[in-house]
Amino acid sequence: MQENRLKWNPGNVSEKCARWNESAMPVKKGSYALVLNLPQERRIQVGRLGSFVFPAGMYLYFGNALNSLTGRVNRHLRTEKKLRWHIDYLAAQAMIEQVWAAADGVRRECQLTALALECPGTETVAAGFGSSDCRRCVSHLVYAPNRAAVDRIWQVMSQTAGVKAFRPDAWPASRNK
Repeated sequence: MQENRLKWNPGNVSEKCARWNESAMPVKKGSYALVLNLPQERRIQVGRLGSFVFPAGMYLYFGNALNSLTGRVNRHLRTEKKLRWHIDYLAAQAMIEQVWAAADGVRRECQLTALALECPGTETVAAGFGSSDCRRCVSHLVYAPNRAAVDRIWQVMSQTAGVKAFRPDAWPASRNK
């Protein structure tokens, strides 16, 4: 049986995200969001979950990493990997533009998903995406029609009590090396 491997075009990960490293994320456990840009509508087969039409726009994928936040994020940013998670299939077609993290050691993917869905214009487009093991959420993938909507989501998350978020473009230059 041949392994299902994906070779990404290096252009699928923004330069800022490619610089994610241990010094940029001092806490090793927490939750994260990948912010992706899909420039045109695409039908994508998402493993055994099924085939979905993803409208052009921005997507936020929320996950937990309670063993290694840096390791999990770096896996998402790798250029060659076995297709394992639902996000791997979307990330092959979209550009990962930012990574946000609530690096506090707490499982927050459901809370962050719910916060994102409270923002105007957001919705879920793929039921079960990233949430097959979750009884609370329809999906851990949130669609936002444009960058302005993503900026509103960032403001809500960065101002929410107890959630400390990091973005590659907000770190001091010394942490991006």
